[in-house]
Amino acid sequence: AMGIGVQNFPEGAAVALPLRQEGFYRRRAFAGGVLSTLACHLVFAKAIWLNLLPLGIVLVRLVHADLTEEKGLLSQKPAGH
Repeated sequence: AMGIGVQNFPEGAAVALPLRQEGFYRRRAFAGGVLSTLACHLVFAKAIWLNLLPLGIVLVRLVHADLTEEKGLLSQKPAGH
């Protein structure tokens, strides 16, 4: 948590300081820095889930294929009996 906080400070400052130089009030510039940091984390969270989605689909298909094959093997009668 401490590392995330240390990382967020420069990100927020990179947005807030230029806003302040352009004449925005301190509160509005601060809010812009906070909102940009929150937006960054929301996009990052979506990126993680979007990357995990195809892996989940592959896992489900592999399990389904394995179960289908085993079901077919169980329905076969042994040779010679």
